[in-house]
Amino acid sequence: MQSSPDANKKTLHLRCGDDIKPVLAEAGFIGEFGTFAYPFVHGPAPVTDDRREFIDRGAEFLIAVGFSDSTDDTRRRLIGEFGLLDASVGFQRVCLWFEHDAYDILCLTFLLDWYAKHGTPGELRFVCCDGHPSVDQFRGLGQLAPGALCEIWSQFSPVTPEILSFGSRCWSAFTDADPTALWQIIVEGTPEIPVAADAFRRQLRELPGEKSGLSFTEELMLQVLRDHGSMSAANLFRRYTLEYEPLVFMGDLGFRQCVLMPMSAGSAPAIRMATSQEDEDWWRSTTIELTPCGSALLAGDADWFDIASVNRWVGGVQVKSGAPVWRRQKKTGAPAMI
Repeated sequence: MQSSPDANKKTLHLRCGDDIKPVLAEAGFIGEFGTFAYPFVHGPAPVTDDRREFIDRGAEFLIAVGFSDSTDDTRRRLIGEFGLLDASVGFQRVCLWFEHDAYDILCLTFLLDWYAKHGTPGELRFVCCDGHPSVDQFRGLGQLAPGALCEIWSQFSPVTPEILSFGSRCWSAFTDADPTALWQIIVEGTPEIPVAADAFRRQLRELPGEKSGLSFTEELMLQVLRDHGSMSAANLFRRYTLEYEPLVFMGDLGFRQCVLMPMSAGSAPAIRMATSQEDEDWWRSTTIELTPCGSALLAGDADWFDIASVNRWVGGVQVKSGAPVWRRQKKTGAPAMI
């Protein structure tokens, strides 16, 4: 009988979600499994070493955008995830399972900074997978079969002091109110974690567009409706994910709460949503269409900041109506205060 891949050391497998947990078990891994899944892609990224402040601000955000409906439950989950990190230092080996998109890379960056500040387990290893031959359109580790995850196991690399230092530098840049530090990292390249540069570049594309004031995700969502007409929320998310998004990083909940809801609000929404009561599945029963305002935004004839009340975060950058705001320049993608 073949031994478990991780049987030789007390191991914790750590990821920003539980999608691969049952598959690891099926593949024969026997180590413990844990998650740290704060959605840094949607912000804010609390700039603090005070755990209580991080948890309080994080819970406030998750409740405000509809990721959770219970402050107590949300705080308990965040407290539990930090407790897991504390306990992880006592393991013989911690393996960080991540992929190449912004959601994963930002969580990995946070963890590298955390271990740099709080100490490491006996052995700290990581992987940032950007594809596998068994999957034509790779979006994440959750697509892989048990055998493929065993192959990924052989691709893990040690987290060296240089990678810890790189993680801290990236985390400091991401949480800065000035995004040019993160842009500089992108320009220089990220040989320590090669896929990180593209993930950071995609994250900075969530800054408002130079003319439209839209995030890149908002632009893509409106383009789907312009190109294909009105459709169900389910079909809109599917087309956005599979046909338009160049580096998939957003789940359906984030898409609904952080993209669709804000774009459908106010007196001049960019999209219009109509929900039928005949089907309890919101995604199938909700029809979404482009409005004249949305068309004007896509054409460059309107600025979302002149129309809507915007208040969101891109890392440490607050994107808010009524104040000077960092935008991404159309030609280069570089951030500029406009």
